[in-house]
Amino acid sequence: MLKQLYIRNFTLIDTLDIHFNPGFSVITGETGAGKSIILGAINLLLGQRADVKSIKSNSSKCVIEAHFDISRYNMQDFFTENNIDFDDTDCILRRELNSSGKTRSFINDTPVALNLMRTLGQQLIDIHSQHQNLLLNEEDFQLNVVDIIAKDRELLIKYKEHFNAYKDAKKMFKIIIKTTILPVLKIYCDKIWFMGGFVYSSIARILTKSAKVFLKSDGITPKGNITDDKVLEAGKKIYGTVEELSSKIVKGAEIALLVLGIVFTSLGGVMLLILVIFRIIWKF
Repeated sequence: MLKQLYIRNFTLIDTLDIHFNPGFSVITGETGAGKSIILGAINLLLGQRADVKSIKSNSSKCVIEAHFDISRYNMQDFFTENNIDFDDTDCILRRELNSSGKTRSFINDTPVALNLMRTLGQQLIDIHSQHQNLLLNEEDFQLNVVDIIAKDRELLIKYKEHFNAYKDAKKMFKIIIKTTILPVLKIYCDKIWFMGGFVYSSIARILTKSAKVFLKSDGITPKGNITDDKVLEAGKKIYGTVEELSSKIVKGAEIALLVLGIVFTSLGGVMLLILVIFRIIWKF
């Protein structure tokens, strides 16, 4: 409910401070009395584009401020999500327009973006005019009507509580994955890559030394006479060494995969335990 409307230096208004009592209030006046000016000021709180010409002559700034009682609106989640102080008995929307063209928006004295003020203002104020039937096509309006008819306020509150708990648990789970599990996996992967590079370089060195040994043992030197038979015979000896090393490498790879499987299984158990803990906490 709108409790108070304060307007200063807006078009023809020097200062206007209206206090509304519970119930039905009517503002009347002749044409040109200023009724539309008040509506124009309220529209600024709804996120309407501000014009410097709206500032009263010889003034540097105009201020529009409205106080609301939102104790029956159940809007605490909106304020929590946007890090805004919540007071359900006195919610303050204020918009300031400077002569330089800059505007500032505030909710409960907290600076906010104009889009955020527009979102809140549209939930607090309804201005009924032409083409209001277009609201029937908006999904939020339809859902609100369904909730009102179903009288499911308590159920909706419980749903929001559980949904917020789910979002918190999901956020915490992502943090745990990022700060605990992923660094461990990176360490193991780095070690595996390092071991692979070490094995590869070791094989290259062994093959090179083996070739030199085999060739020298047959009297083959860079200056000697190298025949196809000697090269073939040396190649066979090298192949035998390579085959033996390959079998050892395969066994080593099997052991590495087994260790990696154990690591992943352990991490999977940790993740399952974390989910079970979250589930237990969520129930309580």
